[in-house]
Amino acid sequence: MNDGVGSDTYLGEPLALCYPRIDVIVDAVVTLGRGCHLYKCDLRNAYCQFLMDPKDYPFLGYTWDNHFYLDIILTM
Repeated sequence: MNDGVGSDTYLGEPLALCYPRIDVIVDAVVTLGRGCHLYKCDLRNAYCQFLMDPKDYPFLGYTWDNHFYLDIILTM
C-alpha cells in the first residue's frame, strides 16, 4: 500500500528519521548521573498534526459507500 509513497522527502525537502538506540539513552543517563530526569511523552494526538506531502495525494484517496475520501493528515 505504501510502496508509492517516498520516505526520503517531505514537502519537497530531504528527510532522515532515526530513533535513538537504548544504549545511547543509557550512556546519557550514566553521563548525567544521579538526579537526571527522564520523561516520556504520549504523542497519540500529535500524529493528527502531520500533513501529508501534496505530491503523495494520489496515493491517499479511497472510496467507501460511493463516497471519495482523501486523508491529508497522517492517520494512525
